[in-house]
Amino acid sequence: MKIPISFFLCILMIFSQAQESKYHEFGWKQKYGIVDDKDNEIVAPTYLWTVYTLHHQSPFIALNSHENGGLIINKINGKIEKFDLMHDTYLVNLNGEEYFYAYNTADSYLINNLDLEKRIRLPKKYQKVQLEEEFLIGNLTENNGDILSKKDFKIFKENIPMTDFSSHKTVDRKIIYIANQKNTTLFLDENLNQLFSSKKSLKGFEEIQKFLATKNIKINEEPYPITETMVGAGPDYPYIDAKMDGEYVVYNIYQSRNDFQKFFRFKRKNFRLSNDSYNNKVELSTRKENKIITHLMFYTDVNTKTIFLPKKYWRDIELELLTE
Repeated sequence: MKIPISFFLCILMIFSQAQESKYHEFGWKQKYGIVDDKDNEIVAPTYLWTVYTLHHQSPFIALNSHENGGLIINKINGKIEKFDLMHDTYLVNLNGEEYFYAYNTADSYLINNLDLEKRIRLPKKYQKVQLEEEFLIGNLTENNGDILSKKDFKIFKENIPMTDFSSHKTVDRKIIYIANQKNTTLFLDENLNQLFSSKKSLKGFEEIQKFLATKNIKINEEPYPITETMVGAGPDYPYIDAKMDGEYVVYNIYQSRNDFQKFFRFKRKNFRLSNDSYNNKVELSTRKENKIITHLMFYTDVNTKTIFLPKKYWRDIELELLTE
């Protein structure tokens, strides 16, 4: 089988970025910050979560929170940009490229998930932006929003009362748009002209499907898209792995199955240990009501034997480097 050159270029890009990264996120007591490769704390742990929806090839780290807004830092040059809001959990797919929504004092954007310099400026600031077939829905509040054209990103209908907006395709592949309001649900055609309305706000797919059946319109629930991933037999050498040694967790660097050297150790205490050998990452956490709460998280460089965690946090778990 002939492997395309683009595959090798992709791998080379990922490897190059990993080698050049000078800034790393770390977690401390349920919050996240940024440290550089010289152990300087660039951003204190004040953000509530890291943005894992960024493309794996993107040379950026993004942190987010409700109170502080969002922060993006270039992993190579350290350039920081802050946003008043980043809605990063929902990605908008435009022509095969994914975007998330963010705004700052001056502008409102859809930002490319791979290249954060590639942006689409929107006419207003929204709480969130979602894609429904040929339109973008910009929520102004919980009860109203704008409908924008996907083609030119201009406002098609402004300040429309809605608590939710969705779309479905009929069995003959026509599009029905649904605008939920407090006491009714509007059904719109492909040009957003009203077809009819219900006497109450319909909740969920089954209620909408049942109502449309009374109008001799049949819709089927679209399956949730599933993307396939390729998982190898194991991480590439060298990588870190953990072993228990009394009350300590000892991390070794493995050059092969039987060739390893000691790296660092710490007291595990009562935390749940998560070991990511693919990314040489360590995480200590607890579980509460099916929610994982991170106490400590950091990355390492196995080639330089570097721990990307400011040393002032080491004492809490008695973390120490080991030399043979």
